[in-house]
Amino acid sequence: MKKLIVISLILFLIALTIYYFYPEKVLPQHIRITSIVVYKSKREMLVYSNNTLLKTYTVSLGKVPIGDKIFEGDYKTPEGRFIIDSKNANSTCYKNLGISYPDESHSQQAKQLDKQAGGDIKIHGLPDR
Repeated sequence: MKKLIVISLILFLIALTIYYFYPEKVLPQHIRITSIVVYKSKREMLVYSNNTLLKTYTVSLGKVPIGDKIFEGDYKTPEGRFIIDSKNANSTCYKNLGISYPDESHSQQAKQLDKQAGGDIKIHGLPDR
């Protein structure tokens, strides 16, 4: 019985090591990404080319991930339809993409609260090491 447990543990550690060092599949550069969908509740970002799912990423959100962003400093992640309106190739974070937040609806909500909607919202990877 001990031998089986030891072998199982060794196999598990080998599998974990392979998974850790196995390179992540990178999207080919010639593929055109047509939409990015984020499911906040699942912490997933899906990347599509037309209607074909290319890749699913695990994401983290703002400090207060539940609910729509209403004003600057609420630490929430915006909800809605936005476009990628900027790219920062010189960012310290991987694939730093700006979105078109705030839209008219978000601006109006913030204004009703006598606050700024904020902006400079990004989709990005982890900081480069």
